[in-house]
Amino acid sequence: MKKTYQEPPQEPTKPTPSITPEMLERAFEALERKGMIYYSEGGVYIPTAKGWQLLMTADVISVEIIAHGNPKITATNASMIKLTRGNDVDDATIGVRANKACADFPEDFKRAIKTPDKNLEIVIEADDEMIAFSAYCSPALKLIDSNHISINKTDLIDDKTVAIVSDKAATDLDRDFVEKLKDPNSKIKVVLGVK
Repeated sequence: MKKTYQEPPQEPTKPTPSITPEMLERAFEALERKGMIYYSEGGVYIPTAKGWQLLMTADVISVEIIAHGNPKITATNASMIKLTRGNDVDDATIGVRANKACADFPEDFKRAIKTPDKNLEIVIEADDEMIAFSAYCSPALKLIDSNHISINKTDLIDDKTVAIVSDKAATDLDRDFVEKLKDPNSKIKVVLGVK
């Protein structure tokens, strides 16, 4: 007896709901009312600081660092951004008297940041202004420096490096934003989120 192949019966496909422009408009309006986004002059919706914070915490292991401004900050280094626990300032420094350094990170964050296929999302806030950018994680990270944290635009890794091949170095930061970092009364919040 010869066996023949039969196609399995196909289940009827269920129609997917159509997303209409009106539905999108209502969703954007709701997010805007909740302070999550705003409509910019350029005709696009932009996440607010609150909106970015929500985005950064969705399936993200994160660490928050609090630092302070210093009048000596120039942020002119072309290869890295750095935070320090002390008051020492060089051309890469964007914050002093930080409450954490690499050695202080929780073990789950250290494991996550050493995952090669992950990105590090960085959000820096000062005086209600925010800059966000990303960099790459690496299994070669040491994360043992007890005084500093650096995000490198190059692939250089040392004891203080938390990410490499960053979108930004200190010199890439908006100069008006850097002025806020120079204010010794400025509280600088840096959120590092592994995605």
